[in-house]
Amino acid sequence: MRIVYAVSGLLTEHPGLQSKILGATKVWSGLGHDVHIVVPSQGMMMDARGGITFRSNGAAFRREKIDYYDRSKSKIRRLISLRHQYGFLRQMLRRTDPDIVYTRYTLPLPGVHRNFSIRSPFIVEINSDDSIEYGIKSRAVGSFNRTFRKSFLARAGGLCFISAEMSQSEAFSWYQGKTTVVSNSIDCAEFPFLEDTGNDDVNLCFIGSPHQSWHGLDKLVTLASSFPLWRFHVIGPDRSELIQAGDTGLENLVCHGYLRGPESRQLVAGMDIGISTLALHRKHMDEASPLKSRQYLAHGVPFISAYADTDITASDFQLQLPNADNNITPNLDRIERFVAQAFRNKDLRYRARRFAEEKLDISVKETERLNFICSVVRQ
Repeated sequence: MRIVYAVSGLLTEHPGLQSKILGATKVWSGLGHDVHIVVPSQGMMMDARGGITFRSNGAAFRREKIDYYDRSKSKIRRLISLRHQYGFLRQMLRRTDPDIVYTRYTLPLPGVHRNFSIRSPFIVEINSDDSIEYGIKSRAVGSFNRTFRKSFLARAGGLCFISAEMSQSEAFSWYQGKTTVVSNSIDCAEFPFLEDTGNDDVNLCFIGSPHQSWHGLDKLVTLASSFPLWRFHVIGPDRSELIQAGDTGLENLVCHGYLRGPESRQLVAGMDIGISTLALHRKHMDEASPLKSRQYLAHGVPFISAYADTDITASDFQLQLPNADNNITPNLDRIERFVAQAFRNKDLRYRARRFAEEKLDISVKETERLNFICSVVRQ
């Protein structure tokens, strides 16, 4: 079977997402399928292991890509740029002639389904309630998305939800096609495991994407100010965003900014505690399976979160805080106890790593996803 994985966004600038997608395509390819990754925003196509097989070198295409991600451009200019990206996708689908297209939900345009289904059915991965998320970013974009989302999703051959909560959401209850739930996976083999970090003091790590309010960067600042003897490492958001979140120059808050995959893995492997999403309530969601939490467990790093994880129930390597606005200050004692129990706890790190290998690894999750993809092709 020939599969095209269509990716919106700048894939090379999101190492967590890139690792997830390449992990999935590696498994699918290893099981005998012909897999291609198309990244319209960057005008390129890759093979299952990330090697570039086609790249658009046109100056016009580069200008269109820049326009779409330039917030100073008008919304009309950016929508025109997005249409050019969908045109590139159509070109690549004609070139590869796939049996099916798999894509994460992306901002739809009128008639956009024809770009995905030009040769074959397509499956949409649902990571969040788009009708809410786009509205959080921009009222105008949210309204635009709500206008055209149904015409796009209704023509999908299947929806692959990231969580049970999403699959039961009213935002998708009208959909009549095939559905499944497959949470995020992780390629454990790519993430080094240290049984002992050798740290004399507690080091915590927060991985986030810039300008995502539901990651809870402001809550991290509160946490860092409450425990001045702990060192907090921030990957993703830059210093200016930390300042906007309330950082007044905390000496124990270290901003690393964007890190590429190897750099991120090297840093996180030496952490004592990970910090996952802390404000999912801002997206009106309770359940998730963030890539950052999977990375922490693959490294054997216990973590703190504030949501129900699709794959993790009660465990001693995760501290689950309430998914509420005021969830840090009332729980400082719980946080301090959890960190004390986890610090230099080799056995706990082993259990976290073993859980990731047995329950979250790509060999498990991506086989589930592939079985669903095959079922949509056969229907």
